[in-house]
Amino acid sequence: NASGSDRQTEWYKVQAGSFDMPFIMDIGGVYNFGPVDVGITYNVNYFAQDNVSFLGQYNVGKIATLRAGYLMNTETVSIQDNTSTTTVDESTIKFENIFSGASFGGSLNLKELIGTNLSVDYTMFLTRTFSNNQVIALRMGF
Repeated sequence: NASGSDRQTEWYKVQAGSFDMPFIMDIGGVYNFGPVDVGITYNVNYFAQDNVSFLGQYNVGKIATLRAGYLMNTETVSIQDNTSTTTVDESTIKFENIFSGASFGGSLNLKELIGTNLSVDYTMFLTRTFSNNQVIALRMGF
């Protein structure tokens, strides 16, 4: 009811959904020191742990880039397991991001070598649970 106005009284109903809405937000920044870039990103994820990423990047002219990064969780998430039937107290389960830790990689700009707007990227993630992950990507620009 808007007091002091000529508007009618209006009624409305807000019905919340039966599920949580997904929400992810990244806040970050990069500072350039000549051929070296240093960056930080804070990631807020409603369905996972919040984390902080650090980046260091060295640009080798226009032909290549070398990178190193580090992913760090800002919180430890644990749940209570009331179905545990063991005599040892294993009722608290802690979740860890398997990608927490260091990562390394680089890019090779093929445009400088062959004249076509192509790049090859390589990344290696040091993981805790499985063997280390490696990714090779080919990027094309139009």
